[in-house]
Amino acid sequence: MERRLAAILAADVAGYSRLMNQDERTTYQAWRAARGEVVDPAIARFEGRIVKHTGDGFLAEFGTVTSAVECAVAIQQGMTERAPDFVGGERFQLRIGVNLGDIMVDEEDIHGDGVNIAARLESLAAPGGVCVSGDVRNQVRGKLELDFEDLGERRVKNIAEPVHAYALSFDDGSSSNSIGSVDAGTEPSPANEGNALDTLLDNAVHGSVQTTTVFGRETELATLCKALSEAREGRGNVALLRGEPGIGKSCLAHQFLQ
Repeated sequence: MERRLAAILAADVAGYSRLMNQDERTTYQAWRAARGEVVDPAIARFEGRIVKHTGDGFLAEFGTVTSAVECAVAIQQGMTERAPDFVGGERFQLRIGVNLGDIMVDEEDIHGDGVNIAARLESLAAPGGVCVSGDVRNQVRGKLELDFEDLGERRVKNIAEPVHAYALSFDDGSSSNSIGSVDAGTEPSPANEGNALDTLLDNAVHGSVQTTTVFGRETELATLCKALSEAREGRGNVALLRGEPGIGKSCLAHQFLQ
């Protein structure tokens, strides 16, 4: 088995399982069209190689970090520019993660923590966004006209050490994994503290969120209400919603804010 250093790009369709449940045919057609019109041409343009398709996503490798990041941005910009696909009123979007790491290569697949971290970064990305590791950011900083939003050290599934993650902001103004932030060096005044907190929560569910009724989440909603109350009184922190992709985090947050 060959070992080499590679830039790995992992991507999937945001909320794919939910979209398939709503409309299988439209979801499948939207994904096929996105692959043919945006994904495959971008991979070829930046001399990448699709290692495998994963049903609702794909894994690709590149010879350089710059090519991988440029390809990720080109894909997301291409998805924005093409005629939007909607499934049940929801925009069809991808999430992308990019990592630089040592990988093991066989005839059919690539393996190793470098691949796993790319997949975890993808899960941290917002729909339409790109999330990269600290190593990727260090390699391309100053070479590409991109802004990086520091998401800090993140604990991710099945990876022993925290991963330093960054979200990209593109030239067209789309970005983002941003869930909102407050300058750590500035204390909000009491008069504005509540507004800053509300803005943070609004940003957490920014974008197209399908309005739906949430069932069986009474405990979680009660916990969020308690956390918000304590935060507004200065007795606690805002709760961070975490979970596997497609589990319903955005819908729960949207329901909470109603």
